[in-house]
Amino acid sequence: MNIILKSWGFPNLVDVFKQNDILTIDALNALMDDPDELKNVIPSAGVRILLKKKLREHIEVNEQIKFELSATENSLLEDSLKEEELQGLETTEEVEANDEDTIDVEYVEHQTTPDGEPACKKQRISTAVNDLDLKALLEDHALGPSILRVYEAKKELCSASQSYLVEIITLHFLRDNNLRLTDHDFKVLADKILELFPEECLQTYYVGSVKKNESRRNKHERSKGKLVDKYRNRRTYILQSHKLSSQCQSTAKRVPVTNNLDVQSALESKEWLVINREKREVLKHWEFTFNLRQTDAKNQEYQTVADIYKNWPILEESYGFELIEKDFLQTYLNPFENICKRWNDVFSHAAAILKDKLTKDDRLILDSLEELDCESMTDYDTLIQVKLLNSFVAPKATKISYKKSGKKSLWKPSKAEAEEGIIIHVKIPGDIENEVNKKRNKMSNMKLSLQPFIILVGVNLKRIDQFFVRVDTVTYELPSLAKAIDILFKLYIFFNISYPVECENLFYFIQWAVYDIITESDVKIPSVCTLVHKVKKRLVEAAKN
Repeated sequence: MNIILKSWGFPNLVDVFKQNDILTIDALNALMDDPDELKNVIPSAGVRILLKKKLREHIEVNEQIKFELSATENSLLEDSLKEEELQGLETTEEVEANDEDTIDVEYVEHQTTPDGEPACKKQRISTAVNDLDLKALLEDHALGPSILRVYEAKKELCSASQSYLVEIITLHFLRDNNLRLTDHDFKVLADKILELFPEECLQTYYVGSVKKNESRRNKHERSKGKLVDKYRNRRTYILQSHKLSSQCQSTAKRVPVTNNLDVQSALESKEWLVINREKREVLKHWEFTFNLRQTDAKNQEYQTVADIYKNWPILEESYGFELIEKDFLQTYLNPFENICKRWNDVFSHAAAILKDKLTKDDRLILDSLEELDCESMTDYDTLIQVKLLNSFVAPKATKISYKKSGKKSLWKPSKAEAEEGIIIHVKIPGDIENEVNKKRNKMSNMKLSLQPFIILVGVNLKRIDQFFVRVDTVTYELPSLAKAIDILFKLYIFFNISYPVECENLFYFIQWAVYDIITESDVKIPSVCTLVHKVKKRLVEAAKN
């Protein structure tokens, strides 16, 4: 322990730790879990923060070493098929939907080796993937020429053509002794699809796996997409018929975060912000501490919204949303001077793409919206757009699993519940806390945390008097619904916290299509990626005209 403390730059803590019998990493971990005792042993807040970061880095390095050792030993963990997954094998579409949209709240990440096949076998697979002539494969298949003709005529593939395409590729590789494709192979194949069909969207076919510590959901996410799902579906069917076990793997690398900030100065400003509230000075010290928040957000130090406000209580002030916006603008260079126009353009193109797939009621609502510009838009118009966007991207098979009384239960959010994930309405201010508590209890019963959302106050949805963003116990009042949506999104994206699972698709559509922001911790949702790709393509074409 002495050597570790000295290597971390804390030689003065050696005697302190000896006096308190803190002689191992486990003992130090236990101390970190007891804030009061930690403060007694280490009075300096700055030293506590730096020590916590050093300990976290030490643990992560050791975990990575263990992972690499397990990989060299080529040990595989068996991923047994669950009964409910096997029941979905009757149709490809069911399995693919469940694979994309089922979210396990209590997920336990299993480390698996990235190299699941013998060396000679894996080399043979990679060679076959790299040498694949996709165009020749299609031309030699009964359906292939039709796929090529569809793309030549429309410059895009419809959903059916995409499904046929991945089916042809999948069966081609499964035919060869049921060889196992890796994430790398899927990426190579997806790139080949884009070479042949350049207007297609990569994420439609392949989205790479994400490690737990890099995921905004804070859980391991395996690779997905039409190609991956089709391959897994067909391979699972084959394995089931032979009563074999499937094997899974995870390949992802943590992106290191560098921080050249004068840490001591920043920590002093952070302490200043705890007890001072003069706005002009607050803005200066908030800027001085920007790198602290940015680094913590990238390292996912904020597991809940409460963690953010516990670390930065200045955000509880009525102008706290201005500080959030300041951090966002310092992080992301928004290319759109008029975000309102961008919002309307994105909505119009998404509506044009999906109008034929809307329900009768949604089509009537859409038709009631005239050509809108920012000057003539009302808050009710914005609300209708949010409702329709939710219809555009709401997943049809989202299931959120949780344990209740020791038994596994599933929550399948309705369209209305997805809307309530971002916006709720009350008639008078006195109803706010009651509705917030109802929402909090509902989430708590499913082992979910209450995420930030918008509260509209008014006698009805056409007569809204007040707009609030609610963050845990803190409430910000904003001048319009559009501004409330803007602040809500900026809070989520800067602090890198998970979107509400029931309306995750809607938030990602806003992030990718409206703000044009993509981060490494994003949960890639193939259906949303595909729609965003089509919308952006139309935006580019419209800009040329």
